[in-house]
Amino acid sequence: MHKIKQFDPTSPRKVFKMFLFIAFISIACAAVWIMAPSKIEPIELILVKSGCYQMGATLTYVDQQNYNNEPVKEVCLGDFYLGKYEVTQRQWKQVMGFLSDTPNNSTTELSFIGIYKQLKKWLGNPSYFDNCGDECPVENVSWVQIKEFIHKLNMRTGQNYRMPTEAEWEYAARSGGKKERWAGTSKTEDLEHYAWYEKNSGGKNHPVGKKKPNDLGFYDMAGNVFEWVQYSGEDFDSGSTAGIRGGSTISSAEDCTSIKRHFCGQDLRYANIGFRLAKSP
Repeated sequence: MHKIKQFDPTSPRKVFKMFLFIAFISIACAAVWIMAPSKIEPIELILVKSGCYQMGATLTYVDQQNYNNEPVKEVCLGDFYLGKYEVTQRQWKQVMGFLSDTPNNSTTELSFIGIYKQLKKWLGNPSYFDNCGDECPVENVSWVQIKEFIHKLNMRTGQNYRMPTEAEWEYAARSGGKKERWAGTSKTEDLEHYAWYEKNSGGKNHPVGKKKPNDLGFYDMAGNVFEWVQYSGEDFDSGSTAGIRGGSTISSAEDCTSIKRHFCGQDLRYANIGFRLAKSP
């Protein structure tokens, strides 16, 4: 009859094996907890009613010469929903979760701070200004990454979120197609009340919704971060580029106007480029 071996807590080898077993279980449980999808908070949307407007540099001759937005044309849009705020770092992490931004052909700063920042990115926040807080806009995300974010968001919510088209974005920024120079105002002296830009931002991003909204109730459509838009045939040629609109915290007043256009590669990531969501009724 075989004797049953009892665990000897004084054996270093057995203690080490037990330690490895407990460590493995702990890491596995932690990984499951971290990677588990977070509850997605409701995304605040505003219904923009259908209408027609003159899209483009309709304000002055100087605008028409300086902004890549010609010829001016009439655009008619159906009803659509648009995010009241730019997508925040909290919302990004709730959808993308753990390892949402694993580096690709990137280098890590060989210092404690550099490693700490990289670990934070691996834990679901790609933003350069990650110390700004969860209510700050997510940035440093490419057009391609946003498409992945929207796909995951739609899979989990059963909704049909998307990026706004360029025509939708400009229509909403101009409070329904009005001849507003910036989202909310046409007066230079009032811009600081509506936008974080080079003169009042301190060179850093800020939490969403801290400035005045435009007449439709949208915040930060001028300044804070540029916003990616979904290209479409009515806006500009599709391909490997996409548009960003609205200006950022390091932009001049001119670059924050509602008609200013920029075109970037779809894989571009920068600390002053984020996005907001749209949805069809």
